[in-house]
Amino acid sequence: AVGKDVRLTRAVVSALHILGVPFGEHRRSERQMSPRIAQTVAPGLNRLVDHLYDPRWWQPRTNFDHRVAMLRQWASRRSALPTNREHPVLGAYHECLTLMGPEVCAAWNRPALLVVEAETPRTPPAGTNGAATVRHRKIVAAWQ
Repeated sequence: AVGKDVRLTRAVVSALHILGVPFGEHRRSERQMSPRIAQTVAPGLNRLVDHLYDPRWWQPRTNFDHRVAMLRQWASRRSALPTNREHPVLGAYHECLTLMGPEVCAAWNRPALLVVEAETPRTPPAGTNGAATVRHRKIVAAWQ
């Protein structure tokens, strides 16, 4: 799932997860209905993206082929988990995946991207740090 309005995309991902589309394995009952579940259920994907991209500025740390290989490996491990073998669709969410469209398309067999479009995309809150503004600009630019 990708989208230029991060809050709206998280809400859609959280709803899909609650409805049964697995977006990760890190499930605690107290977080199951949390609106922030999209960020907390896939710590493996979060660590992977932080390895591939600088988590503060979203600058690639590795080359394109390495990023594709790592995404393939992550998806393969996740698909092989006993709890996921029965699911025809597995979800993935990280804010940075919006920038990684080419890598996702190269890594996964016929990925279906759920694009969350907003009429008026949310802008970064006033007073946010420079990194948040840069990440927001990168997400918006990825849509063009």
